[in-house]
Amino acid sequence: MCHILKNDIETSHIPIILLTALNTDKNIIEGLQSGADEYIVKPFNIGILRANIANLLTNRALLRHKYASLDLNDEKNNTDCINCSNDLDWKFIATVKRASKTIWTTQASTSTCSATC
Repeated sequence: MCHILKNDIETSHIPIILLTALNTDKNIIEGLQSGADEYIVKPFNIGILRANIANLLTNRALLRHKYASLDLNDEKNNTDCINCSNDLDWKFIATVKRASKTIWTTQASTSTCSATC
């Protein structure tokens, strides 16, 4: 399930924390390799869980800030984006930024036309 969520552009940005009783090294490695952001074994400390959640949210905010400042006109970003967490994230951010740019351009031209036409 984790692998499916992380490979779907609609859900890939959502942090996933696996909270489980499966505590062997093999289980932990499989969980993390499936795309989980964190793997926490029961019984767990609520303070550690909260700290992990806080870190994930902080890191996502940093990524949002970084992606927001990327220049989409630079074709090199599509292949050499060192700070992108994965290709799917880059495609998602690029799609959103292009769509918002189109919306702003359309709104600006409509406003200009209605004022001058």
